[in-house]
Amino acid sequence: MGRPFFFAIFYLVLCTGLRLLRRLPIEQVTRCILDCRRDDKYYLGESMSSIVVPADYSNYSFPEFKGHVSRDGLINTIEMYLDANDVVFVYGEEGFGKTSVLAEFFSRHEKSSIVLSIDPINKYSYYLESLIRDIILQVKIYLNQDVDITNGIFDKKEMVKNFGTLEYIIKKHNKELYVVMDGLDQIPDDDDSYIKDLLDYLPIGKKNIKFLFSAKKGMLEKSIKSRKTKSINIDLFSLEETKKLLPGIGDDKLRVLLNSFRATPEMLSSIKRLTEQGVTIDDILQMDVEDTEGLFEEEWSRSESVVEKYKEFLGILAFSKTSLSLEQISLEIGMRYESIIEAECISFLHVTDKHAKFRSVGFAKFARKKLKDLRMKSLRYITNIMTKTPKSLDSLSSLPSYFNDLGDTQAVISHLSNENLELLLSESKSLNDLFRQLDLGISCAEDNELEMLRFSFLKSLVTGIKTSSLLKSELKNFLIKEDVKTALDLAHGAASKEEQLQILCMIAADYKEKEKPLPESIELQIETLFQGISPESLGVEKTLDIAMDLLPFDSAKAMSLINQIDQMGGGGENKSEYAFFRFTLHALQKKPDAFDGEIEIKNFSEKKSDACQACWNLESGGF
Repeated sequence: MGRPFFFAIFYLVLCTGLRLLRRLPIEQVTRCILDCRRDDKYYLGESMSSIVVPADYSNYSFPEFKGHVSRDGLINTIEMYLDANDVVFVYGEEGFGKTSVLAEFFSRHEKSSIVLSIDPINKYSYYLESLIRDIILQVKIYLNQDVDITNGIFDKKEMVKNFGTLEYIIKKHNKELYVVMDGLDQIPDDDDSYIKDLLDYLPIGKKNIKFLFSAKKGMLEKSIKSRKTKSINIDLFSLEETKKLLPGIGDDKLRVLLNSFRATPEMLSSIKRLTEQGVTIDDILQMDVEDTEGLFEEEWSRSESVVEKYKEFLGILAFSKTSLSLEQISLEIGMRYESIIEAECISFLHVTDKHAKFRSVGFAKFARKKLKDLRMKSLRYITNIMTKTPKSLDSLSSLPSYFNDLGDTQAVISHLSNENLELLLSESKSLNDLFRQLDLGISCAEDNELEMLRFSFLKSLVTGIKTSSLLKSELKNFLIKEDVKTALDLAHGAASKEEQLQILCMIAADYKEKEKPLPESIELQIETLFQGISPESLGVEKTLDIAMDLLPFDSAKAMSLINQIDQMGGGGENKSEYAFFRFTLHALQKKPDAFDGEIEIKNFSEKKSDACQACWNLESGGF
């Protein structure tokens, strides 16, 4: 074999190469043929033995989804429907994830699918000739046919011809092809004739060719000439699907999250991003982190048109500190009750037959920010509603605060009459509420010496109220006799919730001392009453009194109250120090082993920590 032979081979290869530049057989072209035209994305890849995904060469392939959560159940249902039907429609509101679902279906069947995912950014992005050209290209690549990009024919007739060949081939080889089309419902109404023209030339109803469309309900059905169709609705993410996206978060918190935000893929992906940055679900629900505000803004925007109609109603809900009935609100703002009930369509509201509220603290906070211009008007609505029942517990405990927010200090003082204060204590059975009202009265009576004297005297009087020694002695006798029922009756008949807590703590301490298991009902009552304790309202003396009775039963709760005294600015450092040392001495007198080593002292001042250490040294004989 001499040079003539090699020259002949070279000449043959050169001619073949020149031929390839005009007519491109897909099975022999490599990625060296790129950018046939600057605006084209038709890059013919490696040989068909390694790349057989028609959508790889489409201008309308699906975008890449990051952080996507598989919706296996939904995809399985679509596959089952396609087995028995020619066409399946996927319905869902905007943002519910229709595109991501179709993209997930495609990823399962990419080698046997043709794709059109339309994003109508402008008219040329969904031009009919462009869509037809793309479909023909994908069909030819699927069939491993030659593709002449420059001189090829790309019209409706050519598309029908190629689908005919496709139908014959897949039927012969007993295969199925899926045509997946997304975004047709995004094409403007003025151009919807494009959709009808395209659908008229698709081989819908032909054996072994299945069609999957995403669309708005009722949009495509009339243009589809097939009786074998099925539809499926995409719902918001379920709890189980959300758990896959946000692992490690408890079901209860996830339920609150799903009730607060529409569980769309976009919304949940944003929440996932925040949690990965260290933001907790509680932070999100309470809008405690600046980055979370965008979530509330997005949810608010979804209901913008409805929000405009219900602005006054939402303003009352946002600025109200008490629960007002829908009937009360409807009468005040002049809106029919039936119309207010329809506010349930607002996603961030929970509406029942009688009441409405925001689904989370964060939404209430966000609403106050969005409706800040309505604040004063809303407060006047609220005070008008509450002054119609001035002797109700809600009005007694809340009206002075609303008057104060409106800047009407005289109305605050007038409402805080001795009669109303006595009624408040009688109805609420809580010193917390009474102290709060007295403090408010003192702050509003700065220019009224007589009223200032009245409020200060009443506060001094209430501060001195303690659980009487006679009552404690009576309780002790019942416990010695192990008459727990009468002891509990004594607790439930207490004059205030604080006194009830103290009596229950004494009963619990008796159980602990006798090494008997504490009934769950008593433990639950103590926990509930303890959560209602406000040292800031009760003051140092009353809080200290409660802490001393808590100590033998639950030293951690007792020290928690003492720690809160330490954080109160009003009492002064000396007063809180005094309270702490009184508590320490009481603990040693009451029970030498009260400090059991489980108490956290790292948040106390250095003097308090030293005092605790001294107590332990004294108990162990260290002095």
